Amino acid sequence: MSDIVSFGVVPYQPHRFYNPVTNLIGWEAMRLTGEVRRDKGIPTPQQKNSLYKPIERETRHFNPLRVPRALAAELPYNLKSSS
Repeated sequence: MSDIVSFGVVPYQPHRFYNPVTNLIGWEAMRLTGEVRRDKGIPTPQQKNSLYKPIERETRHFNPLRVPRALAAELPYNLKSSS
């Protein structure tokens, strides 16, 4: 169990494979999954947790802005509130 075993590694370069297509007559590309489903009338599978749901948000109510009287007294006349 405690022996160290090392193997000699021989560099190996696999042969390159090159197969050019010289004649494209009669060649037809594979159809996409969506095209096959459309032609056969198969609906796209959908997961329940992936569907969009309407977002229901409560209306937010904000408190009115209240400026302290000491700060309001220091404001220029045109910025003073009427209250």
